[in-house]
Amino acid sequence: MSWKGDLNKIRRSAEIQGWRVVGQLPGMLEAKGLPRMTEYRLWITIPGLAVDDEDHWEPFIVKLEQEYDLGAMIGWHVGKAEVVVSLPSESEAHATRVAVDAITEALEATGLARLYPSSVAVELVAENELTTA
Repeated sequence: MSWKGDLNKIRRSAEIQGWRVVGQLPGMLEAKGLPRMTEYRLWITIPGLAVDDEDHWEPFIVKLEQEYDLGAMIGWHVGKAEVVVSLPSESEAHATRVAVDAITEALEATGLARLYPSSVAVELVAENELTTA
């Protein structure tokens, strides 16, 4: 099963909530061979990552996408960066650990070790958002 989530739907949802979405990298998650996995979408807040600081957030989001293939999207809401990722996992707790570890490692690798994820919201990706390969 391949994830072909509708990132435009996520973007619209973010804009409806008043977020300013300024960057997005397309991602494709492969879940082949993982029959009991469920797709989760996580909204992870990173305070202190400024929208006008493209020299820092752009390498971070590129690193996150290239190294972890989480379909990362970044936006800002109330002065805080929000990173949205999607991944197949066996549970919400496991998905959260994987996503937070990936974000923390990407922050460290791009010179942003002073920053950290401060909150996480997890949602189950609806079956109608998934397509089979």
